[in-house]
Amino acid sequence: MDMVEDRQTINIIEQQMQKLKYPNPMSLEYLLNHPLEEETTYVPTEEEIAESLLQSMNVVQDEEEEDESEEIPIITVKSAVESIEKVGLFLMQQSTN
Repeated sequence: MDMVEDRQTINIIEQQMQKLKYPNPMSLEYLLNHPLEEETTYVPTEEEIAESLLQSMNVVQDEEEEDESEEIPIITVKSAVESIEKVGLFLMQQSTN
């Protein structure tokens, strides 16, 4: 769409808005091109972006190292069977109470 078609479309929409008879209608130009949309509150420098990325990479690496340090305990078959028997006894006690 070129500027002429855009202007025509905006005019048509504004005419339709006038038919709605709002007491204080906002202009369509203002709605479509709100001045606050043009403002940027903060633009980080390249150094800040790089530092942020490095910090996030260090956090991920630290978490991976923590995960690797936790070893899964070895459970023997005998220990597993005893645990299952204990759970069975527990369930039987719960059903009788």
